[in-house]
Amino acid sequence: MQLVKTLNKNLIISTAVTALVSMGQAGDSDSMKVMHNYYEEGDDRIIVDYTVFDFKKDIGTDFTLAASISYDDITGGTPIWDSVSSPSPCSDESGNYICDDPEQRPGNLLGDGQTDLSDFSYRNIEMVDRRVAINTSLTYRTPARNEWSFGVAYSKEDDFRSKEASLSYLHYLDTSKNSSISAGISTQQNESYFYFDEKWNDMKVLSAEIGFTQIFTPKTLGQITFFRTKQSGALTNPYQTVLRKVNEADAGSNPIYRYYRAREVRPDAKEVSGLALNTISQVKDDLILHGHYRFYKDDWDISSNTLEVKAYYNVHKDIRLTPSVRYYNQSKANFFKGHTGTDIIFAEEGYASTDDRLGDFHSTTYGFGVEYDLTKEWDFSLDAATQKTSYGLDTKWVSVGVNYAF
Repeated sequence: MQLVKTLNKNLIISTAVTALVSMGQAGDSDSMKVMHNYYEEGDDRIIVDYTVFDFKKDIGTDFTLAASISYDDITGGTPIWDSVSSPSPCSDESGNYICDDPEQRPGNLLGDGQTDLSDFSYRNIEMVDRRVAINTSLTYRTPARNEWSFGVAYSKEDDFRSKEASLSYLHYLDTSKNSSISAGISTQQNESYFYFDEKWNDMKVLSAEIGFTQIFTPKTLGQITFFRTKQSGALTNPYQTVLRKVNEADAGSNPIYRYYRAREVRPDAKEVSGLALNTISQVKDDLILHGHYRFYKDDWDISSNTLEVKAYYNVHKDIRLTPSVRYYNQSKANFFKGHTGTDIIFAEEGYASTDDRLGDFHSTTYGFGVEYDLTKEWDFSLDAATQKTSYGLDTKWVSVGVNYAF
């Protein structure tokens, strides 16, 4: 399901920060890396087995080819509003099955409606999904050692397909390569399967960013990046449902209210902007600290702050410990209502979602890892993390990786 893209971001801690280490370093060693990740959400929700194979090869001194292939196996349940008695949303007033006739379907309303809320339950619906993804990139270094990078990516799930292309440029501002600017743009074409309609719907994403990196001392560098994203098309989650209150009386008559399960409805466009700050400092010979801050804001009224610190501590020349802590908070979307409390019912029309990820919440993530250089060519990594959110979801994941440099 479409949740996988979010999960994959969570599976790799400090991706943006650690990428700074390789900025400006041409001619990295050729390498192959295999990683296996296990991700689990509490309350019998999503479980993901995630395996990725990375390959990087320098072609002479001017080109670097990189490729990544990953496979996800997803099981568990996703929480939605459901009906205890499970009335069919596919029957008309005569009991005739109408789901094969889109013009006769009951719009966003599901079921026959209830006079009270006793028949509704917010619970997990079992799901199974698989995802295969391929990412490739080619980097070219100019005679001045500035860098052009072009990438393409493709991923496929049972109910989601994505195609992406990206282009970026890194330009050094001085001969010592202590200062640089970078810019990038990417376009993504996604398709989501809406099972209520039994059809695929399109969603497009256009992203751009510009950044500045400065090496202040031989042991400290910093980066600031501004980003902007536009999304359009089918942004609604096809699995999510809400509860709506509908007046079924004729115009001018006393209201007759009934409660219906209904499909979630989100706006068909979203604009995002924000900035990210990263810093890396070697505070001692055996200790490097990475700091990361990110501010995000969109026109759904969601704004968020992310603050993360990660350390690399050499307890031995071949062994590093990597503890980390990450704090995240966000405000809610202007069309979000939770599934607990008194304000959980939506009007008959309008945007509506009860997806916790669009709500007002905060989370804290604690991580710990070990990196071990087995030989000059082989190294091993083990990472574990746990996350607690203010709306009650606890998450944990483990990652094991082996890297071979040749």
